[in-house]
Amino acid sequence: MDLRRIRYFVAVAEELHFRRAAERLHVTQPVVSEQIRKLEAELGAELLTRTQHSVALTEPGAVLLDEARALLRQADRAARAVRGAQAAAAGRLRLGYAADALPPAVTDGLAALGAHHADGPPLSLQPLLDSPAALLDGVRRGRLDAALVCLPAALGGLVATAVADEPAVVALPRATRVGPGPMSLRRLAGAPLTVLARELSPAFHDGAVAAFARAGLPHQLVESGAGSFEQLLLEVAAGGRRALLPASVARRLAPGAVTLRAIAGGPSATVALVTRDEAPAPPLRALRAALAARAEAAPAAPVVPFPGARERVAVGAS
Repeated sequence: MDLRRIRYFVAVAEELHFRRAAERLHVTQPVVSEQIRKLEAELGAELLTRTQHSVALTEPGAVLLDEARALLRQADRAARAVRGAQAAAAGRLRLGYAADALPPAVTDGLAALGAHHADGPPLSLQPLLDSPAALLDGVRRGRLDAALVCLPAALGGLVATAVADEPAVVALPRATRVGPGPMSLRRLAGAPLTVLARELSPAFHDGAVAAFARAGLPHQLVESGAGSFEQLLLEVAAGGRRALLPASVARRLAPGAVTLRAIAGGPSATVALVTRDEAPAPPLRALRAALAARAEAAPAAPVVPFPGARERVAVGAS
């Protein structure tokens, strides 16, 4: 049934007067009369009896009035729910991030985003920590608006906006005797070096392998069973092992029992904001602009495409 006809019927049934119903609906009386006739024809029942001086509900009309009021209330609730969801979506940002993809530029960009929304609709940030593969799938399927991952990655038609370079550091037990300054890859090649499982941090794992290969050095990378960089650092503190991990992550999470050292000629990856190839919603557009402003101050290194991937990598916001 046409909701407009239902509204017209309720107005006439409550006013019991076509002219007053038309005034209430802000239409002409013939329009009301025509819509009531069409409703009666659709339902196959006379809903109102009309005389020259009065209008009255028939028995079917009385039954319809109760149902029509309930139907209109439900329709109004549905409309309010849709408008509420639209308003919430205008301020919602479903942002995925990988364990190795939170350099200072990202947190600074999120702070700028919060300031941008201070005078607008409330910002609802919905963060999700997951593996890079799961995050890219979430963006591709529309479950996430964007994801922060390290490149290279198999984007498969998604768009990546470079955010920052993320170098690797080596984490050592505090008792380890090391001089100041960066450590060389040659020195690191002489003993096992623990890394997070490749599926949790593929860009850094592959970057480490490539860095040793470029230097013509063998590597002794050992995948840890730790499920996070924080657990990996605790293993370093407790077990005396050395570990390789992103600089910003290490500085944020390293306990006091761990020493961090830069690596001369060491691996690095590019952190990127990955989105679908479509016009972004306002919160995502604002975040991209904030991240691009910070990327201009420290331009990202060129990105080497992942073999076989159809990637589009942009520096800055579109």
